[in-house]
Amino acid sequence: MIAQAGERIEILIGSGVNAGVIRRLGGLLHAVSFHMSGKQKIDSGMSYRRENVNMGLPGLSEFDILRTDPEEIRKAKEALEQLCS
Repeated sequence: MIAQAGERIEILIGSGVNAGVIRRLGGLLHAVSFHMSGKQKIDSGMSYRRENVNMGLPGLSEFDILRTDPEEIRKAKEALEQLCS
């Protein structure tokens, strides 16, 4: 898709992107545009927990909070800068 798009449109690679993916796919596909959350799971700190009562989306633990990890973003930025230099 990237080769077919040429200069007309920009193809954004996403889903599971991290610094390693940027290095591998960037070089393999000549990609320079990526989307990532850089998330990490942290404990919610809830003191009362009832395991069988789901208050959120099925399949997602309400005892975890997803936060962007600054270190993951820094590593991805570094990988992208190396790729584009």
